[in-house]
Amino acid sequence: MVDNRLALAIQARRISDCTSDEVLNRVSTMLRQTYAIAGFKSPEPTDLAVFTAKLVSDLRENYSYLTLDEVSFCLELGAKEEYARLWALICV
Repeated sequence: MVDNRLALAIQARRISDCTSDEVLNRVSTMLRQTYAIAGFKSPEPTDLAVFTAKLVSDLRENYSYLTLDEVSFCLELGAKEEYARLWALICV
């Protein structure tokens, strides 16, 4: 399953090809989902907005070659503490 999801994620549109609103909305959703998966209470809306803005800025500046699906997948695996499986696939 990890192989299939990663293959699909890689084929999606790159962050550099997405509008600012698309990235902002998607990252906000990703962060809320990540908190839920990890079993944490979602931050207050103002705090979530700050976290979202920072992550969007970092993604645009340093990782615009990634897709939003890749970022979502990595956050999900990290929240589930399964990131080692993804790292093994990347290294192969």
